[in-house]
Amino acid sequence: MPRAILLFSGSLDSQLAACLLRAAGVELEALFVRTPWKCGAHQPRDAAERLGLPLAEAEVAADYCDPLVEIARRGVRPTQFCADCHQSLARCARERLDAVGADFVASGHVLGQKASNQKRRDYDRYAHHSGLGDRLLWPLSAQHLAVTWPERQGGLDRQRLGALSGRGRTQVNRLAQQYGLPPDSRGPTGCPLGQTGDFGSQVVAHVARGGSRAAAEFELLRLGHRVSVAGDTRVHLGRRQAENEALVQLWRSAALEAVLLEPVDFVGPTAIVAGRPTARALDLAITALVRYAKLPPHAAWTVQVSERSGPPRRIAGAEQDDRPDLSRH
Repeated sequence: MPRAILLFSGSLDSQLAACLLRAAGVELEALFVRTPWKCGAHQPRDAAERLGLPLAEAEVAADYCDPLVEIARRGVRPTQFCADCHQSLARCARERLDAVGADFVASGHVLGQKASNQKRRDYDRYAHHSGLGDRLLWPLSAQHLAVTWPERQGGLDRQRLGALSGRGRTQVNRLAQQYGLPPDSRGPTGCPLGQTGDFGSQVVAHVARGGSRAAAEFELLRLGHRVSVAGDTRVHLGRRQAENEALVQLWRSAALEAVLLEPVDFVGPTAIVAGRPTARALDLAITALVRYAKLPPHAAWTVQVSERSGPPRRIAGAEQDDRPDLSRH
């Protein structure tokens, strides 16, 4: 029985790839590779458990974000990174294949489903640059692609693999019905770099400036109203209660180079100063926090400032102050 490593996000497409391969007699291990910004909105653990798949997890390589620097230099759309991302994931799968002695690597890609990373030349690129060559299989579209090593070895019948292609989801949903999986009319959710909003451009700019590549830094870029100060120093202000809570939780749980600011005696946004917490950055954060609270004229306010070292300190002032006194505790 051939053994395969399946790149697995928990999406419908990756679940269908697992179903096709198991029906074709392949022993599978699902591999979920974590990216710094949590691509997609799927739950790989839950999906693997439903399908009865063993699930391994891995982190992307240290050089994963390097292509973003060139994307920034060229001024092209962040979605240009998608192909580089999948190439990196294929390399992770190749490492896992070598470690466990599997025969080939599979992915839930559908040929032509996404213009940015699922064309025929993308398949060839992933196969070549990952070192997998003809040991890379897209089972959902295999009949449209070249014959692979496991097929030539006689352990995998090509006619039991898929012939899906194109952007429509009709074929995908029909196959999902066949295997008792819920349909998906939205299509793959894809990478947040290409979703609505400026998250992608923020990520590209952050990496190009030499900012930290810790996952917490990218999570912070999703949150709040951002005000740039200088270099990679930013102020993030919560726009609603859920974001205020998320900022506090992120600061408490992550090793961010950041300062947390919270209102003490009034209702207002929470703020994080990320990067170098200069006096100017803290001043801007407190001023913005107080202004967004929309306090009545002459109202007094107190803001708690929490840093990584030392106990929290409190800064007090009144609404009409143009510049809070940062020297007061």
